Amino acid sequence: MQKNIDVNKVVGLMLEGTVLDKFTFHTGFELTFSRISNEDNVLPIIIKLNIETKWWFGEFDEWNQKVKNCTEKLNIVEPDEPVLAFELAVLRWSEESMVEKVSIEKDYTTLTFSCGKSITLQNYDEIGCAWELIECYPNNSWSVICENGEFEITSPYADMNYSKEWIEFINKKKEFEKASFYYNNNVDENKKKNDLKNALYDMELLNQLSVIRLMGEGYIFPDSIELVLEDVVKMAITGHEECAGWAGVALNHLNMKKWKKKITELIIFYTECNRNDSSVFHYSWLLLYKLGFKNALKEYIEKYKEYMVGELDENDLLEIDNMVER
Repeated sequence: MQKNIDVNKVVGLMLEGTVLDKFTFHTGFELTFSRISNEDNVLPIIIKLNIETKWWFGEFDEWNQKVKNCTEKLNIVEPDEPVLAFELAVLRWSEESMVEKVSIEKDYTTLTFSCGKSITLQNYDEIGCAWELIECYPNNSWSVICENGEFEITSPYADMNYSKEWIEFINKKKEFEKASFYYNNNVDENKKKNDLKNALYDMELLNQLSVIRLMGEGYIFPDSIELVLEDVVKMAITGHEECAGWAGVALNHLNMKKWKKKITELIIFYTECNRNDSSVFHYSWLLLYKLGFKNALKEYIEKYKEYMVGELDENDLLEIDNMVER
């Protein structure tokens, strides 16, 4: 049992965004809720709400009048139960049965649905447990039991005090990682090459930066980066400052035994093509340094020493001498 936990937050995480999937009735009502599933879900996918206490739809007085109107001529021991079943059936078959909001107060818990309807449960019962909310899939690690206005909570995220927005963010990130894995491993090489080239030369700087960051952060895999190696090297030494930095990070993911010579040749090639741009010399030696190409860096400094005036001081040169060749 976890104490000092915000029960509104835990029940909200469990139910908000789910839809009413089915219901059954025995000694009490059992409502089953579900959300769209994927293998990386952090939140429960299937949740059951077992209700043993008194509960109703909408406002209490209006509900009592509705039950009376529907059952006053019938000899029914519990007249509200068939009306509850009817309302649940209507809600279940509507297209707006998603739980939008959960509100837990001292005596009552209210679930509001996207259609505007709401159900209210008492937080106490004469016999014992008023209601319980239990995760059925995938892990059975979430539960909230309400008895006499007290809550017993079990949740992997309750004691971490995460917000609903953070949990949703983590879910989105995992969905993106899954999409990244699929793209890198299942899309035809020619399509990937075309996609990446188009993205690298997008007229919008933020779009360029976005794809370069995806490479640097590992969402575009090394074998995909290899398809546009020449373009990434060019971006690293002739692109915008932020793009150049991330391009260097992306290149660091490659197998240097395979690509070291080619990358060095490309750096020299793009340097020769852009001699009039002084920044090219700065980004070129910096890229060689970050990649750990000690010998190539020293040769570059010697080859273009007339363009390197003011770029390196004695401490920089000493540090280069002490580098370990990658």
